Amino acid sequence: MAEGQAGVLEFFNLFLPSLVNFLVPASLMHFSVPKGVPDSATEFRRPKHGGVVVIWSFALGYVASIFTHQWVNASLM
Repeated sequence: MAEGQAGVLEFFNLFLPSLVNFLVPASLMHFSVPKGVPDSATEFRRPKHGGVVVIWSFALGYVASIFTHQWVNASLM
């Protein structure tokens, strides 16, 4: 097996703690979050001032990281 890969038995050793870490908070939130749809979910809400800039900055950074990664890998070959 290659270095850094988990075997089948190691996966099952990690599966149970991961399942517990998911189910405990999920069950607590299930009983604490009220049922129904909030009033504001049916109306259109505009982003706060500067919110669109933050969204586009994130998208541009994401796209730039992909293109940079492709460019670096292509230049190494």
